[in-house]
Amino acid sequence: MNFLAHFELCKGNTNPEFCLGSILPDLSKRAGFQLNRKLVSNLEPAKFRHWKEGILLHWSVDSQFHNSLLFETGLQLWKDALEPEPLGRWKRHFFLHHLLCEMWVDRLILQQNRDASHQMYTVLQQVNTRELNDLSALMFNDITAKLSNIYNQFMEKQFITSYLDQQSFSKIAAGVFCHVTGQDYAPEIPEAILNGLNRLDKQSELMLGEWHYFYSNFGKPDSTPFR
Repeated sequence: MNFLAHFELCKGNTNPEFCLGSILPDLSKRAGFQLNRKLVSNLEPAKFRHWKEGILLHWSVDSQFHNSLLFETGLQLWKDALEPEPLGRWKRHFFLHHLLCEMWVDRLILQQNRDASHQMYTVLQQVNTRELNDLSALMFNDITAKLSNIYNQFMEKQFITSYLDQQSFSKIAAGVFCHVTGQDYAPEIPEAILNGLNRLDKQSELMLGEWHYFYSNFGKPDSTPFR
């Protein structure tokens, strides 16, 4: 769910298909599809080179992010910030902490650069949707264009821009959490997230520092974004 962070880690490569590829594994899940390396390795290099490179970047980012101090710090901060009582009857708290950590990174990027999401959506708007349909049909036998529909919804809602508003952030996170885990939505969840977000405002500089370290060191051949 850290769509904006994945886009930022494209490091200035604004090829639309490459940039969409960098978030495609997450969008594919929303369409009910699971990307894997075998599917991607079979893509025709001449036609789908940018898509393939973007997807591989996504997996590289995820691998390093989930083993970084940035992720470890975010998880712990959200674990400490959420009061256990309001969330007592809901399950899969680790997934909630994981989700909130990733969304929070995107929110912090936006707080530093309010145009960041606009820049991302502007690039993604230029995607060749015919190629996206061909790609999805080839990999998933997606003859009804489910993946394109998810892409269109993602572009229409532009929900990441709403992360700057605390209540919107909390409601979006609660909705994703309940949808993915198959649990009933209730007002206590976004309220607990909102209270946690208020507590974490003073930790923003710490997380931004970890994000900048991760960003600066990602992709360097002689170093890794781990500490």
